[in-house]
Amino acid sequence: VQAGIDLSAISEKDVQISGSRILLTLPHATISSVELLPDESEVIDSQRKWAFSEYSGLETETLDTARQELRRWAKNEAGILPVAERLATLQLTEFLQKLGFSTVTITFANEGD
Repeated sequence: VQAGIDLSAISEKDVQISGSRILLTLPHATISSVELLPDESEVIDSQRKWAFSEYSGLETETLDTARQELRRWAKNEAGILPVAERLATLQLTEFLQKLGFSTVTITFANEGD
């Protein structure tokens, strides 16, 4: 599961600069991709274990369902989005300080903004 901030969604109103101070408002993190490796995945039920090659159509349907469940789990239970926001804040703060800003304040947009 990969999550991150879409920096292309930042507009001029999201950046306020005053001397060596910068206030940056970011969109919240989102899950950008969920990848499963078919060659390393198996379907197991109470009756039998299948390799994907044994059942036509099983691979696509099962992997799609697994991706949806993994996305839901990552978003709602694993806490991945807050971690992505914290990492983005740390990385952008360091980057902006290297550009010469002495005070970097990063906030996240309210839902619906």
